[in-house]
Amino acid sequence: MASRRPMRPVDQMAARRRVADEREADIARLEFNTNAVLRASWENKTDEKLLAKRKQARIGQLRAAQQDSLVERRRQLAALLNGEMAQWQEAISASTESAVDRKNALRERAMKLRDAREAERREFVDKCYSQQWRDSCDDARTLDSKALLTLVSTTRQDQLVGKADREVVAQVQERKYLGEWREHLNEVERRENAKDEARRKMDSEVKDILDVQVEEHLKRKAQLRSRQDAEAKEELELWQSRKDTEEAEVLEKLKSAYSRGREVKQFNAAREHLTKDREEKEKGEDLMLLQYALDKEKADEEFELRKKQEEKDATKQYQEYLRAQMVKEAEDTAFEDELRQKAEEEIWEKKEEEQRKQRDARSYLQAEVDRGRQQQIKAKFQTSNLDLEEDLVVMSRFREQQKELDRIEAEKEEARRQARLDNMMGIRGQAALKEKARMREEQEKFLSNKLMLKTEQAHMEKLATQAGKARTFYPIKQTQWYT
Repeated sequence: MASRRPMRPVDQMAARRRVADEREADIARLEFNTNAVLRASWENKTDEKLLAKRKQARIGQLRAAQQDSLVERRRQLAALLNGEMAQWQEAISASTESAVDRKNALRERAMKLRDAREAERREFVDKCYSQQWRDSCDDARTLDSKALLTLVSTTRQDQLVGKADREVVAQVQERKYLGEWREHLNEVERRENAKDEARRKMDSEVKDILDVQVEEHLKRKAQLRSRQDAEAKEELELWQSRKDTEEAEVLEKLKSAYSRGREVKQFNAAREHLTKDREEKEKGEDLMLLQYALDKEKADEEFELRKKQEEKDATKQYQEYLRAQMVKEAEDTAFEDELRQKAEEEIWEKKEEEQRKQRDARSYLQAEVDRGRQQQIKAKFQTSNLDLEEDLVVMSRFREQQKELDRIEAEKEEARRQARLDNMMGIRGQAALKEKARMREEQEKFLSNKLMLKTEQAHMEKLATQAGKARTFYPIKQTQWYT
């Protein structure tokens, strides 16, 4: 590109004059701002010093007044202390009571203070319990809500009436304000019309001045455009010459590059077989590494699939176990209890039946033995009278054994009868205890009903005396501690 055309001396002088004027204007503006800041800072510091002096004077006055008040209070306190000391000395000198009387008087005073403190504590505790009951009682809160609703309704009616009165007053004031506002608008409109007229005159004058300035500006703009066209033409000519030179240089470099490319191509053709061998070796190594990577990835995938399948099987087994456990827990055991009871009854019936069969078999066996023995004795008596004495001895021994067996069976039967009697007595005792417990429960129900009626009556009386009042004051909660 062509170098920029130098400015004319006249233009340079005008530019330097404009720069000097701008610099002087900036310096004047900075001096004005600096003076304004310094003046404002001086005024602020002066105000702060005056305010600090006034504060110090006021603090001195307050301290002097406080000191005078403190001295006066000390004097009053000293006079009061001297008077009380004189009265106490007179009372001590005039007192004729003994140490026991003073002790009794102090004890009586301490007892009164204790009783008063205890009464105050009890009153505070009762008040807290009453407040706690009131806050926790639904019926009391219902009555309080109704009373509060009534109070709110009454207050709302009063507010509506007050609002209506205020609206009437507001309408009167609004009409008055509208009249004043319209008068003010008319006055403002008259002033605005006068200002518009003055502005139109000023705009006409400014328009004439601006028209002259626009004409001058157009002339300068036309001169600037002609000068810029001449400079652009010179720059185009210079650019065209440099472009031709650069194209010749590029063409020369291109020819040189073509020659170097042919030389490189010949060199590459000479070393092409070495490059192919190296590429084939690298390709084989790449294939080997790729095959190893594929085998490794396949083994990893098989391991992951096998692991997922094992986890899935374990999860299914655990779910089956949980499902069976849930079904087992969800089953009703009433039917099993009934079957168990029936089985126990059948076992007891079987045992009793076996015992009865044993007794019948024993009785039948005894009868058969006795009958067979009688037949043997009769046959033996018929065949031979020599063995009669021996048979009588055997018979008597057998009868004794039979009596012993009968006695044992009688004792067993008596034991079973006594066990049945004991069982029956136990059942009757349980029935009596159950009846007694039932009577006690009925009595407790009756007493609880009476207590409930009494509590309800006391509750209603308490509601009548404490509830049904609208609370509008909620003080801050506090606790008075007693020692």
